[in-house]
Amino acid sequence: MCGIAGILGRGSEELIKRMCKVLQHRGPDDCGYYAEKDVFLGHRRLSIIDLSPEARQPIGNEDGSVQLIFNGEIYGYRELRERLEQKGHRFHSNTDCEVALHAYEDEGEQCLEGLNGMFAFAIWDSTRRKLFLARDRIGEKPLYYFYDGATLIFASEIKAILQCDIPRRVDINALNLYLELSYVPSPYTMFQNIHKLPPAHYLVLQDGQLAVKQYWDITDFQDLQGSESSIREEIRERLKHSVAMKTFADRPVGIFLSGGVDSTSILSVFHECNGNPVKTFSLGFDVDDIGIDKDKFNTDLNLARMTSRIFNSDHNEIILTCKEAADSFEKVVYHLDEPIANATQSAQFLLSKMAKQDVAVVLGGDGGDETFGGYTHYWQNQRISQYQLIPAALRLGVITPFVNAVLPKYKNLNRIINTPASAERYLLFRSEDKEKVCSLLHSDYYQDNAANEFINAHYFNKKDGVPLAKRLMYTDLKTKLADNFLIGVDKMTMAFGLELRSPFLDHKLVEFAFKIPVKMKIRRGVTKYILKRAVADMIPQEVLQGKRYFFTPAAKWLRSGLKPMIEDYLSVSSLEKNGLFYADAVNKMLQDHLTQKEYNLGLLWAIFTFQVWYEQFIKRSN
Repeated sequence: MCGIAGILGRGSEELIKRMCKVLQHRGPDDCGYYAEKDVFLGHRRLSIIDLSPEARQPIGNEDGSVQLIFNGEIYGYRELRERLEQKGHRFHSNTDCEVALHAYEDEGEQCLEGLNGMFAFAIWDSTRRKLFLARDRIGEKPLYYFYDGATLIFASEIKAILQCDIPRRVDINALNLYLELSYVPSPYTMFQNIHKLPPAHYLVLQDGQLAVKQYWDITDFQDLQGSESSIREEIRERLKHSVAMKTFADRPVGIFLSGGVDSTSILSVFHECNGNPVKTFSLGFDVDDIGIDKDKFNTDLNLARMTSRIFNSDHNEIILTCKEAADSFEKVVYHLDEPIANATQSAQFLLSKMAKQDVAVVLGGDGGDETFGGYTHYWQNQRISQYQLIPAALRLGVITPFVNAVLPKYKNLNRIINTPASAERYLLFRSEDKEKVCSLLHSDYYQDNAANEFINAHYFNKKDGVPLAKRLMYTDLKTKLADNFLIGVDKMTMAFGLELRSPFLDHKLVEFAFKIPVKMKIRRGVTKYILKRAVADMIPQEVLQGKRYFFTPAAKWLRSGLKPMIEDYLSVSSLEKNGLFYADAVNKMLQDHLTQKEYNLGLLWAIFTFQVWYEQFIKRSN
């Protein structure tokens, strides 16, 4: 796990060193550079596998004509290394990433098909004068780039690219998508002309021509025909294999234990395979100062405590206060690089800080909900589809007018249950009210229907014929998971040089999960049914029944310890400085939330986060 940076074109050794300096938190153990005419590569190293100096990067092939800088891990690399050595390749180190270098020598861009892992890497082929960038299939490791036709600049984080004196302007397309979705989807970033390399894509620059291509996707959605028991057994075996691969390291490994099915399953498998107590890390909230029942926000913490005792883990906890959330918020936004409206980021940030004191690697449960049907909106979607089996004439001509007349407070429910099976249905569950966005974002910048058009063009329209429930899960995997949760948790863990690995995101397990029939994932209102049955004898029954989504008391924080900060950043004078929002409308929404007239956490947190980001990355640079 590391930070990478590079320049092809107008650059210098001094500049690449400056880029790597701002990535030091990602790789605190070592640094290395490569330079030739108009080519500059830099690497910050977090030593996980092969702690020796021979693993320093950039690392070259046998004659030095091909150079690699790598961020991430390749799992099962020893088997691939043996095959490459049998073909005559000579290795310089015992690190996992060097196999990518020799696999490229052997197969070119097709080498990606044989790499199982989480990664973002760059290969410079000096003989062909060719740059090859690649990002892992699911999007666990970020990679950004800027290209103006003459110079290509890339890095693990945007702040490194900004060292090259790139013009800093807000991308209005990205801003519209962000306000509706709460994150900026690939290939956009909030910076104009700086792009994310999307997951499962690679970039080639050769002879002045830049091309971005997709190398992997989920293509087989055909339902498996096996029995439920055989599918449960297959899930168990694949999960065990994935956990075993992801525990390989030359430094201590721990587990983020949330109290849910996914992380508890990982702990159970780890315990079975290793036997020795593993360090686990959990987080709760100190809510005494804001007058909330502790159990409302700490049910998951209590489950994690119970689970840690059952599996005899070396358990560690942090209890987050409102003051700590407020004190860390600006640091969180700095490490994110671009705004992500996710109120759990401060919690992840401080949990990672604690974990890094004891371990260099943690396993997490990310991806289980998207692949096995864990979100309640998958179940709600089924109910909407069942309701729409009623003939449209009866639904729209009789039921809807009756409800509007007799029960006017349910008008919004009528709109929801009559939404067609399309991207519009997806956005019911995954976006903010676009009418509210329109009322807040200045008309010079507002783009009507931005999120709907984006989701349709990039995801829904590409999966015609796939059942709607699987399209919802697929779109969540490709968007919300990749560009909100995974990028966020990468930045929060790597802020402290901590490597996070996600066993549920092994691409072979993901491919298998999307072939499981929906009726086995969601049954009689039970989400993640087949996964829960698969691990039922491995984890406590209380976990199977008790876990909720992880959320914070952020709405209450805004009315207490965070109130002075948000009132400052969302004041009329502050908002008028960038001219992007209707300041009076935003201020009214804030006051309505503070007085509990309305619950407005989603959009308030989004604009709050944006304003902090704008102050750090745009305003201070001008």
